[in-house]
Amino acid sequence: MTMTEGTVGRSLRWLLAALAAASGVVHLAFTGEHMDVTWAHGTFFAVVGWAQLALAVAFVVRPDRRVLAAAVALSAAVVAAWVVSRTVGVPFGPDAGEAEPVALADALVTGFEVVLAVVSLAILVRPGLAERPLAAPVARPALVVGGLAVAV
Repeated sequence: MTMTEGTVGRSLRWLLAALAAASGVVHLAFTGEHMDVTWAHGTFFAVVGWAQLALAVAFVVRPDRRVLAAAVALSAAVVAAWVVSRTVGVPFGPDAGEAEPVALADALVTGFEVVLAVVSLAILVRPGLAERPLAAPVARPALVVGGLAVAV
């Protein structure tokens, strides 16, 4: 991803980093609750949370094609696990095969992960998108609105 000042890619990398970081923090916050279900549930949340935080750092430090591919793969896997857990239930644990209810936090984080995967995939498929110039009057407000949306 290009890091040239005034390009779409430079602004998008901060948005992608924020989405990954927010997702990671929420997964880590719910690790203890899921550890009470089974160690496998809790470990899954811990591993996903740390992986997402590492991804956020990678977007800031070295946003390249490997980071974008990792974002697509990790986000798609986590979204798939969420869909399974909300439709047919996870295949193991005390509530195996029982669909979990959708809560605000998990729906919001899943939305973050979908945006992260879609934007990362779009840049992977069409790298020219990230190299487009972005006018400063558009970039700053877009970053502020995007950052506030993630923070809220």
